[in-house]
Amino acid sequence: MAVHLSKNAQVTVAAGALGQLIGMSIDQNDTQTDITNWDSTFREYVNVGLVDSDISFEVHYDLADTGQDSLRAGVGSTEVAVVVFPQGNTSTLPSLTFNAIFGSDGVTYGAAEDAITASYSGKLTSVITEGVVA
Repeated sequence: MAVHLSKNAQVTVAAGALGQLIGMSIDQNDTQTDITNWDSTFREYVNVGLVDSDISFEVHYDLADTGQDSLRAGVGSTEVAVVVFPQGNTSTLPSLTFNAIFGSDGVTYGAAEDAITASYSGKLTSVITEGVVA
């Protein structure tokens, strides 16, 4: 089984590279409706087909980073284009393209020896298009 490392992952947000990336997640769930009735012998559900997708990024806080600037500026206001390169932005490797709106951001100050981090989270507003870096 192939193992893929995330250490080369890269993200662009609104055409700017998101620097200092230390973590990200994309979670998708289909909306399910309970259709259990008195004739059921077990709980029954149906997928509605309305996918709910969450995205989050964690970065080392950097006010000079253009990708982080795009996220901060867009929080709560505008949809942004996002491209994720899970294994790096190198020819023949996979890419994921989608639009998202970010609804929250936060900065974490740890102990004196800890790096300051920022986190951004939001919702996907389009389907994820899988591609390959040209």
